[in-house]
Amino acid sequence: MKRSRILADKVAIGLSGLCVVHCLWLPITLLMSSTLTLSNEFFHIAMVVLVVPVSLYALTVGLKTHQNRRIFIVGVMGVLLLVSALLVESLHLGSYVEKSMTIFATLLLCFAHINNLRGCDSAACSA
Repeated sequence: MKRSRILADKVAIGLSGLCVVHCLWLPITLLMSSTLTLSNEFFHIAMVVLVVPVSLYALTVGLKTHQNRRIFIVGVMGVLLLVSALLVESLHLGSYVEKSMTIFATLLLCFAHINNLRGCDSAACSA
């Protein structure tokens, strides 16, 4: 169980990083190329489908292990903000709003998962 939670935290951190890279790199790519095979909306939906279950699993198991509700709450806020950014994108409320929400959500998720890993690296969690 411990190994799967650690792997889930690390995968979630990687996926969050990928979101940030996508949000920041996409405008540069669009300027350099007239065609882009991976649409922004598809990428965002795919990332949400991957990030939500992995994050919730890792954060829930971590909460049971280290009992730090703040880490869990920050992670859930990140998940909710990421899903909200998808809604903003689908309502066409603005690219800057969606990207800002997504980047902030991924930062929250990275912070939560890093602290989840640290919380479970203590002596009390090694059992």
